This record gives sequence, C-alpha cells and structure tokens, in this order.
Amino acid sequence: MRVSLEWACDFVDLPPGVTAADVARELTLKTVEVEDCIDVGAALAGVVCGEVVEVEPVGKHGYVVATCEVGAGDPVAVATRARNLQTGRRVAVALPGAWLVAPGGGAPVEVAPAEVAGVASAGVICTVANLRLESLFPQSRGDGALHLGDFGATPGCPLSEVVGFNDFVLEIDNKSLTHRPDLWGHYGMARELATIYGAELKPLVRAARPPHVEGLVGDLDPDLCQRLSVVEFSLDTGESAPLWLRSRLVRIGERSVDLCVDLSNYVTFTVGQPTHVYDADRIDLPLSISRNSAAGKLVVRRGFDLVESLSSSAHLVDDLVGGFVPDEGLGVVVPVLGPELDG
Repeated sequence: MRVSLEWACDFVDLPPGVTAADVARELTLKTVEVEDCIDVGAALAGVVCGEVVEVEPVGKHGYVVATCEVGAGDPVAVATRARNLQTGRRVAVALPGAWLVAPGGGAPVEVAPAEVAGVASAGVICTVANLRLESLFPQSRGDGALHLGDFGATPGCPLSEVVGFNDFVLEIDNKSLTHRPDLWGHYGMARELATIYGAELKPLVRAARPPHVEGLVGDLDPDLCQRLSVVEFSLDTGESAPLWLRSRLVRIGERSVDLCVDLSNYVTFTVGQPTHVYDADRIDLPLSISRNSAAGKLVVRRGFDLVESLSSSAHLVDDLVGGFVPDEGLGVVVPVLGPELDG
C-alpha cells in the first residue's frame, strides 16, 4: 500500500519539524511496516517551467532553436524537434544536471550542454515520455512538448511543484495491515498519525445526501453482499479530472483514466471503501448481486487497454463467480476487472 503524506495531511496537521522520515519511523515502531519513504519530486529535479520567447528553424532535420525564459538568469537556447512550439507557450525545460528518459526508453540520462544540429543547446524541452508522466497525462502526444500553460505555472517554477509531486510517499507492507481495515485509506492513516502525535483529526467534508431514487438496487445474495449502496449522478464525461486529483492518484501508483474512474478511485483511496462507476445508459436496473447459476458470457477489459489474457472476445463464467446481475443476465463480474459496461 502507498500513502501520500501530502494527501494524509489534508486531515491532520503534524507538529512542526516532523519529517517524512520521522513519520515512517514512528509508523514502523507503532503500527505498520514502512518499507520505503520515497521523495516523489526527486525524479523531476532540475526540470522547470520555461516560457518560449523565440522559435527559429535550424538545420535540415526538423530542428528548431527555442529560446526560453526559465526564471532567474538569462534565457536559455534549446535545440529540439518538438512540433508544437510557439512564442508564449509554457513548457517543461530540463536544465543541465536533470535526469530524463532517453527517446525510445532505457536508462535515464543526465542532461548536459551539447551541440545539436550545429548549434549550442543548453537543455531539453521535455515530452511526457521523457519525464515518465504518461500516467498523469494519458492524452498527451508522445512527440510533443509538455504544455504547462493551463496550470498557472510561471517561468522558473520547478515542475515537481507544478504537477504536485513535492510530496513523500510511504510504501507499506500489506501484510502488516491486513488486520487493520481502518487503515486502508488516507483518512484512516491520518487518524493513526493524529493518535501517534497527539494532533487533532479533521472531519471529512461531507456533501449533502443525494435524493433517493427508486429502483436502483434489486436482490442481494447475503452470502456475497449484505449491503449495496448505489447513487445516481451526472458528469461531463468529456472532461478530465483536475490535475491535483490525477497527481495524487499517480503518486500512489494509480493511472489516470478519465473523470469517472479517477473520481471513483479518489474516493476509494481517501476513505478505504471500494467504489465503482457504471454508465447508467448501458446497464439494466435494478442491480442485484448473486452467483451466476446459469453460466453466462462476459467481455472483460481494463478501462484503458485490453488485457492479453482476457481479450475482447466473450468468456464463459462459471457458477462460482459473484457479480452484478441486470434483468437480462450477468453484466459485471466483481472484483476482477472492469468490463465493457463500466465507466
């Protein structure tokens, strides 16, 4: 299990001077086994927001020289083949000393001044792949510069601050907390830290209860599920989750998928209560939970790509699998993988 200290500190103010290493040690001594304390922002050290002030073609291989303001000091000239640069655009610039993933993958390489296409280049204009941020920006093109203009970034601002990676993440051995389901979310961890440090636990912000809708929940097999809560709401599925929310999920090892899935995962990892989102236009209500006594067929996939072992072809489901059962047969197997009906 991964715990973001920045996320947990939404709910508890730690005493002044307490470091991430202190928290890891106290939790290991008193509650769970912390295997690692990761400085998430360290991987982005030396990468800052730069504002493009001039773009000039150079050479015969598609290179341009982009002159960028990077905060203090003189503007830097960077030779690049990024296709989406223009004056005024704010991009991620890796300065000498930063470490990036080389084109095509492989081990990270250190950025250093170099001659590119016959001109001096004092850095790298970064793509999402250079920075290993594909999980945070799943819609970004692989060959384009990472744009920062929508995030309020100013020239010279560290990228780790722009994307919210100025955080420490604790890796906790799962076997040390299987008996503590109250710790399976960030709010539970905040409660534990409040107890350890004698701090006040802040209450969860609760929204008004949505209006009751008849006909959402059907029959429940008590051997599988004694309680099922269903709420109906509307979202603009064309929007992405805000950057701060996507950042928190990515920091603990989750991939940003879309607004519906990201919101569901955010609730799950905040309170430790699994949730799932379904497209109401693609399922039959009410939702029941039972065993599939008559074997059915199911198309299973992840939210973002096909799984090799469970391809888009139909698969027989045996009678030991529990699932949501719409009026016309088995629609969702839980808790294996999200099917075609999910968000």
